[in-house]
Order: sequence, then C-alpha cells, then structure tokens
Amino acid sequence: PAAIRNLSLLTASDVAGITQSYRDRLASLLAVDDLVERVVNRLEGTGILGDTVLIFTCDNGFFHGEHRILKGKQRVYEEAVRVPLLIRGGGFPQGKTANQYAANIDLAPTIVDLAGASAGRVMDGRSLLPLARDSSVAPNRDILVEALTYQAVRNSSFLYVEHGTGEQELYDMRSGTPNYDPYQLQSRHAEQSYSQIKGQLATQLNGLRTCSGASCDPAPIPAAGSLQFSAAAYEVNEGSGNATFTVTRTGGSDGDVAVDFPTPGGTATAGADYTSTSGSLTWLGGDTAAKTFSIPIINDPDPEGNET
Repeated sequence: PAAIRNLSLLTASDVAGITQSYRDRLASLLAVDDLVERVVNRLEGTGILGDTVLIFTCDNGFFHGEHRILKGKQRVYEEAVRVPLLIRGGGFPQGKTANQYAANIDLAPTIVDLAGASAGRVMDGRSLLPLARDSSVAPNRDILVEALTYQAVRNSSFLYVEHGTGEQELYDMRSGTPNYDPYQLQSRHAEQSYSQIKGQLATQLNGLRTCSGASCDPAPIPAAGSLQFSAAAYEVNEGSGNATFTVTRTGGSDGDVAVDFPTPGGTATAGADYTSTSGSLTWLGGDTAAKTFSIPIINDPDPEGNET
C-alpha cells in the first residue's frame, strides 16, 4: 500500500537507534526469565505445580525497522502479528512444537477445556489441546487478523489483506514454491495468475468478518486423502476441441494438486486422439468445490468418431 511504499529509507541514525532499542528490549526480558523461575519454584514448593497450567504469550509483536517501519505494531506483517505461545502442563505434550495456526481467540476455549468447565457464552476460537496432541487436527485453519485500518485472512499458504483505503495485499507464503515470500515484500494481488486464489481468500475473509462460534472454524478437510473423478468414463468427440473433466476433492493437503493424463483406459490414444497433458488444480482450506480440467483433442485425419 502507498503508506508503506512512501516510507523513507532508514538513515544510519535510524538504524543505530533501532539497534539500541532492540538490545534494550532483550535486556528487559531477563526480568521476565527471573519472574518465570520464581513462579515455577513457588508452585513446586507448594506442591501444586502438577495441577497448574502455565501459558506464556504476548498480545502483539513489534517492528524494529522491518518494511522501513521504525517502530510500532499496527500493521499486518509477520513482525507484528506473530507472537510466542508456550503452554506447560494440562496434558500438553512435553517438548513438542505444534505447527497449526492459532490465535488469541483460542486461549479462552483452551482454558475452559483444561478446567473441565462449560462456557457461558459463544466462543469463536477452539481448544488448542487437540491440536497439540495431533498434528492432523485443523492443519489448514484460516485466521482473521484485523485492526482499525485493515482486515486480513492468514493461513499456512497465503496472507490476504483488505485495507480501509480500498487497497489490497496478497503474499504467497507457500514454502518451496517459486513465489515464496516469507518477508512479505512482493504483493501478488494484481497478478492474473493469483486471481482465483484472491477470490477464494476474499470470500473466506468475508465469512470470518461476521461468523460466530463453530462457524468461524469449520471442520477442516482431512490432511490425508485422495482426488476422485466424478465419473468412471467419459466419451470424447474429436470435433469438440477439448475434453473437460470434472475433478472432486475428497481430501489431501491444501495447495496445488497435479492432474495427469498420460494414457487412457479406453479406445482413445494419447498423441493421436488427444494431447497427453498435465496441469494443476488449486484448493484452499475448507474448499471442496469441484474443479474442471481440460485436455485438447486432436482432430486427426482419420477420425474414429466418439471415443471413450
């Protein structure tokens, strides 16, 4: 957005000030370490450490010059929205890191779950205990990130932002892909190749704006599964130009799924009657809609008519 693009380059004085501020903050955290030690020792000394759950987190991150932002927290980028979350006790596996996404709306449901209580009001989040115990639970969550000037949806693959100014941002966060952008420096919102993805993310964001309770976190598509065609056989007419196949997703991880047609199972022959081809179809979290995949048909000089 213009507010970021128009920021001035950092001066040597800016960098020196940021560096000192960052070191001061690290030094101040030593007091937090001391506090945690005193609390744990007191709980252990009174014999209730085994019945106590310790939750360590923060309300927001902070900028130290990233994106040319001197300081502050009211931005959508990782430096501000990513915070630590450590939970000890209560059945949380020792020494394990859970990679699913979580948000501060999950803290209250987690505490209610640990206490064996029932909530007196609708909670938008979910208990994190099942996620910590099983990595296949909720692997593709869409998290709402919002401030006074923007609303965004973040998942394991993308960050999509809608600003109050009408500006948009879209960052590809898929590790290992050509456009992987972990520092969120190149927005893809205006690129045609991302138009379908942006549309799906915009729909998801719109749903998160007004959801309540379980509808904010629908049951995820299983982490393991398969792709299945909607019919067992298709009839191809060589004069039609293309054979279009409908593909239905019944599971699998989010992202691109390869679709290949190297050889047919019927009378048509690859290279003679249709083009041997491959491609990809994209599903995002919670999306189970059928997609289409087209194969160009060759009008060979000796047409056999309709072929299966």
